[in-house]
Amino acid sequence: MVLRGPANSWTGWFAAVGLAVMVFLLYLSLTPQTTLWDRDEPRFAGAAVEMLESGQYLYPTFNLEPRLVKPILIYWLMALSTSILGQSELALRFWSPLGMALACLFTYSIGRHLWSRWVGIVAMVVLATSPLVALEAVAATTDAVLLAAVTASMAALVRFPSSQGTRRLMLVVGLALALATALLTKGPVALLVPILAVAGGAVLHNAWRSWSIARDVMVAAVLATGLFALWAIPANAATGGRFLEVGIGREVLQRMVVPFEGHGGSFIWTLPLYLVVIVAGFCPWTLVLPKAIRLLVGQCRNSIGSALILAWIAGPLGLMSCVATKLPHYILPLWPALSLATAVVLVAGFELNWRQTGVWLFLGGAVAGAGTLVWLAVVFPAARVPSFVMLLVLFTSVGAVWRLR
Repeated sequence: MVLRGPANSWTGWFAAVGLAVMVFLLYLSLTPQTTLWDRDEPRFAGAAVEMLESGQYLYPTFNLEPRLVKPILIYWLMALSTSILGQSELALRFWSPLGMALACLFTYSIGRHLWSRWVGIVAMVVLATSPLVALEAVAATTDAVLLAAVTASMAALVRFPSSQGTRRLMLVVGLALALATALLTKGPVALLVPILAVAGGAVLHNAWRSWSIARDVMVAAVLATGLFALWAIPANAATGGRFLEVGIGREVLQRMVVPFEGHGGSFIWTLPLYLVVIVAGFCPWTLVLPKAIRLLVGQCRNSIGSALILAWIAGPLGLMSCVATKLPHYILPLWPALSLATAVVLVAGFELNWRQTGVWLFLGGAVAGAGTLVWLAVVFPAARVPSFVMLLVLFTSVGAVWRLR
C-alpha cells in the first residue's frame, strides 16, 4: 500500500487551506437560511446578547439568571461576532462554520503527517460532507468550536513520538493551548479524547509507551487546567460556588450516571445507540468504515498512526456508550478519526488507477455538478448564494485535484 507523497511539497497545504476556506464560506452562507431552531441555540444566543447588554463578561446569564451549563468561551465568541456584525443568525452562528473549517484543516495536518497529503485532503472532504458535521456547522452551539480544539490537540499529539528538544516544547505549548480552548468550551470532559487516545495508543504500539510522552502530555494538561482555572475560580466565586455545583457536578458527573432531559434510558438497550449515530451521521462514508476499521486493527501493532487513530475511535466511543445521558453530538470528536480511517482506505483503493482515469472522471463529474448548481441558482433564487459558494468549492477542488494528480 503506497500512501506517502513528497514530504517537502507545499502543494497539499495550499489545496488544504483553499478547501478549508471554501468549507467555511459554504457553511457560513447557510447560517442565515434558518432561524435559531435548535433548543439550545436561543439559549446560547440569548446569553451572548445579555452579556453585551450588561457588560458583565465573567459568567453568562440567560433571562438574567446565571447560565452555568457550559464554560465561558462560546459566549465570549458569540458576543464578539454579534458586536461586530449585529444581532443576526449569521453573527451568532459565525464560529461554527469557522470551527468546522479549522477542524478540517487540522484533520489534513494529521493525515499528511501520518500518511500523505492525499489522505489529508480526502479526509477533509469526508469530514466536511458527513451529515452530523453539516448539522453542527450551522448551529449556534459549542460543538464545532470544541471539535476544532480537540482536533488541534490531536494534531499536536501525533507529532510527539518524532519530536525532541525545542520542537517537543513547542508541541507541548500548542497542546496546552488547544486543551485550554477545549476546557473553556466544554469543561473537563474535553480532556477525555486526547487522554484516552494516548492511553489506548500506548496499549497498542510501543512508540506511545514512552515516559517522555506521558510526562509532556501531563504537563500540557496541567498548563491547560491552569489557564482554565484563571477563569473558573473567579467565576465560581462570583456565582457563590454554583459553577462548580452546576457546571461540573450536574452537567458532567450527574449526566454520566443519570439520563438528563429524556436523553438516555436503559443502560443495556442504549449501549449500541452510538453505532446507529455513526451509521446515520457519517453516511455515506459509513459504507467504507468496516474495511477501514479492519485495516486499522491489522496495522495498529506496526503503525504509530493506525494505533493512535484506532484508540481515538475506540476509547471515547466505549466510554460515551457507558454514560447514562446520550446525545448524537457527544461523539462528534470521533469524526476526524473516522474520516482519516476512511481516507486511508479510499486513497489506497484508488491510488493505482487514479492517474490514468480518476482525474478525467472527476473533471467530468465537476462539469456536471457545475451545470446543476447554475441551474439551481437560476430556478431557485433562494439557492443562489449557497450555489455560488458550492461552485467556488468545486473549482477549488478541481484545481487541487489537477495539482495533486
